[in-house]
This record gives sequence, C-alpha cells and structure tokens, in this order.
Amino acid sequence: MKKRVSKILWFGDALDENHQAIPPALSPSDEEHLQGLNIGEIYICVADADPALFIRTSADRIVYFKALDIEALSKFFIRKDRPDEAGFLIKFLGGLFSDYIQSMNFSSGALGEGFVIKVDSKTGKSYIEVDELSVRIKAMFSELEIKKLSYAGGNYMFTAAGMKCGKVEEHEDFWRCYLLVDDGETAIENPFNEGDQVRFQDFNIKPGVYENVSNRYYWRLCVGVGEDYIDLSKTDCDANSDIPQEGDSLVQLGNRTDKKRQNAITLSVYGDDAPSIHQYAGIDSYSMAGKEVTVISPQGNKFMGDFILKTGINIMTQFKILEDLIYSEISKVLDEIQAEDNYLYNSAFASNTNGWEAKNDIHFFTVNGKFLLVNGEFYSRKDAMAAVVRYGDRNVLRILSSGIKQSNADLANKPTYEEGEEPKKFFISFRYKVATAGTLTIGFPGQNLHFTEHLEPGEEYAMKEYSGTWDGTGDFELKFTGDIYIHSLALTDNAYEDMITKFETQLSQTNEKIEAVAERTSNLESKSAGWLTTADGVKIWAAAEFNDKGGEGNTKVSSLFNVSADKISLKSQHIQLEGVITANGNIKIHEDGSIECHNGSFTGDITATNGYIGAFKITQYGLENITSNPTARLRIGQNGGRFFEVNTTTNTMCGIRGDEMTALSLSAYGNHSIGVDIIAQAGFDTYAIKALGNVELNARSGESVRVNRLDAAGVSIGVRRLGVDTVGVPSSYTLEDTDDFVTYSNASPSYDPVLYLPSSAKLGKMVFVKNQLSRNIIVRGNLMNANDRGIKSETALNGVSSIYIFDGSYWVHFFCG
Repeated sequence: MKKRVSKILWFGDALDENHQAIPPALSPSDEEHLQGLNIGEIYICVADADPALFIRTSADRIVYFKALDIEALSKFFIRKDRPDEAGFLIKFLGGLFSDYIQSMNFSSGALGEGFVIKVDSKTGKSYIEVDELSVRIKAMFSELEIKKLSYAGGNYMFTAAGMKCGKVEEHEDFWRCYLLVDDGETAIENPFNEGDQVRFQDFNIKPGVYENVSNRYYWRLCVGVGEDYIDLSKTDCDANSDIPQEGDSLVQLGNRTDKKRQNAITLSVYGDDAPSIHQYAGIDSYSMAGKEVTVISPQGNKFMGDFILKTGINIMTQFKILEDLIYSEISKVLDEIQAEDNYLYNSAFASNTNGWEAKNDIHFFTVNGKFLLVNGEFYSRKDAMAAVVRYGDRNVLRILSSGIKQSNADLANKPTYEEGEEPKKFFISFRYKVATAGTLTIGFPGQNLHFTEHLEPGEEYAMKEYSGTWDGTGDFELKFTGDIYIHSLALTDNAYEDMITKFETQLSQTNEKIEAVAERTSNLESKSAGWLTTADGVKIWAAAEFNDKGGEGNTKVSSLFNVSADKISLKSQHIQLEGVITANGNIKIHEDGSIECHNGSFTGDITATNGYIGAFKITQYGLENITSNPTARLRIGQNGGRFFEVNTTTNTMCGIRGDEMTALSLSAYGNHSIGVDIIAQAGFDTYAIKALGNVELNARSGESVRVNRLDAAGVSIGVRRLGVDTVGVPSSYTLEDTDDFVTYSNASPSYDPVLYLPSSAKLGKMVFVKNQLSRNIIVRGNLMNANDRGIKSETALNGVSSIYIFDGSYWVHFFCG
C-alpha cells in the first residue's frame, strides 16, 4: 500500500515474497492522478529490508534506485513522516496553509522576543504577537485594548527602580527627567543608579479613528543621577527610541556593569501565555535574547539555574531530552568542611549566626511612624552589619564594616597537648567575594594563626587559605572594614585540598538502554557504582580505588552482578550472603555455615576437623568407627582383585590384595629404622606372622635376615651345586652370603678347585661343603680346627664333607666324614 503525502512524493513499504521493493502503480491519466505515480513524481520504499526510490520520467518509464539511503536523501528532501528542518530559504509560490507559524527565538510577554502567528487551540481565534507593527494604509480595529508597561500598572514589572517622570529638560547630550519623589507628605530616595537602562512603553491614543498613530517606546542609558532627577542619553539607546515626556512611567531594566541590577520579573496579564510570570537575568544591553531564565504560565513552565538545598548547598542539575535520549546529571563538589572536621561551630552559616558574637548598626526608614516597605523589604541604611543573607544561589555571611567573634568556650573542638609538646599546624579556609575593598583580620589574636590582609573587589567567589600554629587558647575573630560575602569558613588540621569530595550522578535512557551511574571522588579514594539495563539483561557494578600507595599500584577492587536470560553471574573479591541459602532444592547453606547437598565433585585441598564420613567420625586421631558398626568399612581398590580394606570382616581388621602385583611394599631407610614391627601376644593359636604359600625372605649383599628363637618346620636353605648348576667345576669360587650348602659333583676336572671363605661374612654364617669329586677341594681362608683350635689358611678336602661356621674372625670347621 502507498500513501500520497505531498504533490510529488509517495511513501510505502510493500515488499514481494523475495523481500524486494514492489514498484508503484502508475496512474492511467491526469484525471486519475490519485490511482498511482504520475510523470515527475517520486515513490520512496521505506522498508528496512529493501529501501529504494522510484521516479516516473515518462509515460512508460520508471527510474529505479536500489539500496536507498533514507538519511542521505533527507539532506535533499524535507521529511513528511517526522519533524524536519531546512537550512536554506524556501519559497512557497503557491501559498502556505498553516495554523501555527513561529520564529525560532519566540518567547511571549511584555519583554518577550520573536513573533508568533497562530490559531489559539482553546479559543479557536487567530492571534498575532510581534515587537513592532507598521500599517501603511489603514488599520481597522473593532476594539482596541490599550496596555502599557509600568512598574505599578498594566503588565507589572519588578526591577531595582521605577518612578513617574514629572517634567523633562533637554540638554546637549541628554534629557533630564525629574522624578516625582516628594508629594508633600512622603519623601522617597531616588532609586536609579548611573549605568541603569531605563525603559518606557505605552500607547498614547484613545478609542476612535485616528491617523498616523503609534505606540511610544524608548529604552535609554542613564548617564547621570541627582537627588530628584536622572539623565537619559540621546545617543546610547535602543533603535527607534522615542523622546521622554512628562508623565512617562519609567522602569529600570538592566545595567551595564552592576550584575545585581541586571535582573527583572514581569507579571503579565495579557499576551499569548497570560497570566504568566517571567524572570530575566543578565540584562546588560538593549536585547532580551537569552535573558529569560524562568517562566510560569499556562503554556508551560521553564526553570533555569541552580537548585539550592535548605542547608545552602548548591546542587547543579542538568536535563537533556533528545529524539531518543533522556539524560540527567547531578553533580556536586562538596567543599564544605564536615562538622566533625571543623573546629569552629556553625561556620556554614546556613541559616543563622548562632554561636557567634556579631555587631550590627542598621537604621530603618519610617513614614508617619511606620516602616517604609520597598520592593517587599523594609527600606534601611546599613552602616555596619554581620549577618546571614541570601546572596546569589545560597545563604552566606555578609560583613559590612563589622565582624564576628566566637569565644573559646563556644568552639566545636580544641586540640589537646602533652606537657612540653609544640603546638600543631592548623588551616583557616573560606570562600569570599568582596563588594567593597577593605582590610581582613582573621584568626586568634596573639597567636601564630592570626592574619591581616587587604582585599580588593572581585566578580566571582575566590578561595582563601591561611596556616599557622595554634595552642588551642584564645577567641576566634573575623573582621572586615569593607563589604564582603563569606561561606564555607573552616578551621581544620588538614589543608583545604585534602577535604574536597566530588559527587556526581548520571541517569540516561535511550531506546536501547537505561543506565545510572553514581561517583564519589576525593584525594583519599574514588568510588563508583551503577546499573545498566538492556534487552539482553541487567548489570549492577561497583568499583573503588584507594590512594594507599600514592598512585601506581593503588589498591583496586570491583564487583559485578550480571543477569541475562540464560544465566546469572556474580563476581567480587568478597561475596557476603546472609540467611539460609538454597539452590534447586539440592544444596542448602545454613546461617551457621553448615552445608546440605546431594552428590559432589571436589578438586584441590579439603580440610575437615569434625563430622562424619560414612560410618566413620572425624576425631583428633583421624577416622574412627565409634559406633562399632561391624559392617563399616574403608575400601580403596582398583578392581575386585586389587584393594585395600579396613574392617574387612568381623575377624580381620585390615585386608590388602594385589593380584599380579605387589600387594604391600614397605621401605625404611637410615639408622634405627624398622620396616615392619609386629607384636603378637603369645597364646593359644597366636601368630605374629602367618603365611600361606611360598615365603621368601631376602637380604641384599652385605645384609642378612635375622630370626631369633626360630621355630621352623620344612625349612629350605640355599644350595650352590658346582658342576651341576654350572658348566663344569670352576677352578675357584668365593662363597656368597646366600650359599648355605655347596656341592662339587658331576665333573672330572684336571685340577684341584679352590673354595674361598671370605673374612667379611656375617657373624654366625654357616656353610656345609660336600666333595663328590675324585680330586681334592682346596679350602682357603682364616681357618680354625674345631678340635685342637689349630689355625691355618688352607686345608684340603678329599672325598669328605665339612661344616664351616664364621665366629667373626675365623671359619671354624668340622669334618663330617
């Protein structure tokens, strides 16, 4: 479907089954031009899948542009599907139909700017508001309502000054306007100042028909002030300004240099947005452009400037609203010293001067015994004062040729010193703005922390800081001989720059996300936190950096909580969860730290000092079967034939099985080591070691197996069969520690073989030697005859057997025949 939105442009989003733009229908004739595209007309397909442009150039031809860039075309065509603007002049040769035409800078009211031509949506009546209207031929009014701008009538204006002009004298460069300041009963001081801009605006005609009539208006600079007159410049004025006349109501509106006289408030009872209140600031020329800061009207409200808390702290707030963005930012630099850090009491001057002694010399003006009220305040002359006043955007302390003092007893805090200890260094800091130059005196008289300085006027608040030692005695004084405004006064033991803390919050919303961020920064630490919400999930985060190492290597910590459609993740250096914690009904963490869960897989170290594992309790000794459960068992195994068990059966405490492998391997090294120490109390059917199957006890070379009080049956000894286990009989052989029975047989050597008995044998070593050869066997070693204890180094055995026992020095031999 296509919708015609102008004389030449058509828009649509129709696509075919391949998601391609469908060419527009063509009108059959000019009479049926609403049936489709006509010659010279353009159709734009705005579908995201295939943006395209079609132009009908002749009766049977359409030019097609594929992959249309809508935003690029917007640079050449004015959009009809959303608000748009053009940067060049547009001529509507055929005319223009509209119920609302307005200039870019339009604001309504007596001091407004720009123009508007519209049909009022509430009344249905047409309405025009302009600055100047010139009718060359004739102006016809069914009714002409005369309004004037006045400080006390018509559209009300509230400024620093306003009076009625009594008479006018013309001088060479100015007009002198005498003011009606004394009516015979009441004398009023001339409220105008040199440098003021004075404005008059009025109609001077009455109902009826007149020719060549116009409203009177002028806005001129006041170049001189007398007791009862002001001088208005002839040359320094707004364009088309008229000449002052007797009876004009003069209103001060702006000042060239004095910012305190550059503000105005209007209360409008007529105009497009009436009834309304408009506030203006910074009026220093004959233009009101950009001076409007506050509007309260039925057409809408507008507030600009700073938001002030009750305590006097200024919070700067900014809101931005764009096509797809809502953004707000609130920031505050907290340079107010916190009460717990300040040695002075009530030095913020948020609302009063409690705790301070102040000198004030103020004279109020009266008329017929009553106080004179001017601009909503009692009119007075202040010769000397020290009081909290509203100045600019906050409450401040104003000192005019006066001072304040806080006695030592009223101080919020005082330092304490040990006997002989030197006084510490302290800092006095404050923000100030001087209106009239003077001499400042501040601190504790007679102390090192006491200063005097001449201060000149300034446009903005400045920071001042003094430092010196203070012993905690004396009264604190603050005096100034001129006019000064002060806030953020502090007496601390830290420098001002160490006390600054900056706060900032941001909230932004687009069509894709909502994000909030809060930050706090000081010289000691920087912290921030926030949350981000998108269609993918929510992130909540917090981060901090502590200036504990002076810059590089500062301690940094952060935490992140991430929620998405498929998971929730939590990351932090420390995670603290309170209360009973459950997960899927399978795990529960109680407040005392105990855990209940089903199944588990653990890696790394596990340390337990109490509790149960199966039927075994964890005690100071390890695992104990304290319930004497006969079936409780610890089993470590690879398969059915390889395992280690504790409490194997009712008759076996420990069982080890290792099929086709070593079931138990014990090792002991070093002096006084014991591989196996077994104790079995002697008794009926009691054994220290009971073995089934072959048993082999071996000792390494130079070592031995020692069995004391051996009761053995079926013992086998080590047999060395020379001639049987060897190829022939060796010519010589040295006895080994595993040889218990040595035989010579099964050979007919041509030599007498030699058997060496080593002197390094173990004490008590015994060997039986049997000669079955037809030759002698020569036995050599340290030999001793058992019968006569004769000693020799060699003996011959011929067809006999002999037993040799080593006593540690000699082999004692016994002949066996």
